[in-house]
This record gives sequence, C-alpha cells and structure tokens, in this order.
Amino acid sequence: MWRWLSFAPVLQDGDLIFQTSRSRQSTAIGVASLSLYTHMGIIKRTGDGTFVIEAVGPVKETPLKSWIKRGRFGRYAVYRLPKLQRSQTDKVFSASRGLYGRPYDPYFSFDNSAIYCSELAEYAFSAAKIKLGKRQRVR
Repeated sequence: MWRWLSFAPVLQDGDLIFQTSRSRQSTAIGVASLSLYTHMGIIKRTGDGTFVIEAVGPVKETPLKSWIKRGRFGRYAVYRLPKLQRSQTDKVFSASRGLYGRPYDPYFSFDNSAIYCSELAEYAFSAAKIKLGKRQRVR
C-alpha cells in the first residue's frame, strides 16, 4: 500500500510525486480525476541531485527544484511504497529509460507510442511487478 508522506520528506528512489500542473489541460484532468493533482512523476536520486522522471514531451528527467517551480502554488504530494526494494527501483528506472524521448500523449491513448504522466509510472512499475492502480477511461 502506498503511503502519503508529510511535507518536505527525505525523498527516495521510486517515490511518486504529484503536483497541480499549469498545462492547458490541467483543469480538465482535475475535473475528470476529482483531484487537485494533475501531473506526476517518479523520484530518482543520483550523485548529481534529485530528479523527477516525467512524461511532459518528451519523457525525460527534470531536476526536482525545476519540476516543483513549474507547478502551481509550489504544492506537491509524495507517496511511497514502504517496502520498495533496490532491485525493484532498478527495474522501474530501466523501464522508464526505455521511454525517454517519447512525445507526450495529449489523447491519453493506451499504446506506448506517446506517453502521458501516469501511464509512464504505471508502465515503469509494472516492469517491477508492482500494480499502481486500475486503468480507467475518461468519458
């Protein structure tokens, strides 16, 4: 089970981070999902800093501070799978790397020729045999 972390946690590899996007489709995503958070990514820590793996056109790694500044109100939430193993995060990162450079999918299609943010996380975590949730079509 994923757990919400309090404000300003020490981030770990594989944490999921959410924000309210400034994109043109953010309001529609918020209404459809009934959530304040309309964009997300996966935390990756390296010797060069903390990054967010995200699908924003193209799929890429963005420095955490830049990612937070790009959102609305500086608001974000972090969720963590408490027993996530290093071997699992390695698989998550490997699957993510295979998608780097792919364009953003504004139509939320289920193929991987173009990727949207939660699709990236679902795909990457499924490589580690972790199910994040149930796919749903927006009507």
